[in-house]
Amino acid sequence: MTLDNTTLGAIAGLVTALTGILIAYYNRQKNKSSAKLDKFDFLFKERERELARCREDNTSLRLELEKSQAQRDTYLAQRAQLVSQMQLLRMSRSASQLPELVVGNDGEVLSFNRQFQELMGITHTELVGKREEAVYASEESAKASRLRDQQVIKTAEVVYSFEHYGGREFVVVRYAITAGLAPFAVNRVLLDFDKLKTLANGR
Repeated sequence: MTLDNTTLGAIAGLVTALTGILIAYYNRQKNKSSAKLDKFDFLFKERERELARCREDNTSLRLELEKSQAQRDTYLAQRAQLVSQMQLLRMSRSASQLPELVVGNDGEVLSFNRQFQELMGITHTELVGKREEAVYASEESAKASRLRDQQVIKTAEVVYSFEHYGGREFVVVRYAITAGLAPFAVNRVLLDFDKLKTLANGR
């Protein structure tokens, strides 16, 4: 394909802006939830240790034990609420208007949203848990995609590429999903190339 520099520059600007918004939103929500969950887990472990000490002398520390149990119940209720909030975050990803695919470090498909499912014409059980090679028409395309994922995991950088999914061409934005400090998966967001060209030329 041949595009003039002005169109390419406009497309690059759109992709960069969309990527920044997506990553900032997901990371902000994930970090908030993870920090709260870590704090609750730490307090829970501290309270469990207190409970163990209380059980050693049930007579003199009965009141402290009851207090600790009440606090433990409160923690469990708060933690359940936090888990529910994190599930809502995952649901918001499913509600995204852009096709998204999450692939683990080992190349296993972890999840995808409804837009990706409709694009590829597949069901959840046909792909989740399978190797990502099932997404591509050729082994060569699958290997090239895997190399891009490994680059994201190794460098924690955002990677852009042109790829075909469902017979259409997309600008694919890849970024790492982390647990603590270590990335455990790569999220791919698909931006329709034809729509990007239309937006860029309309500027």
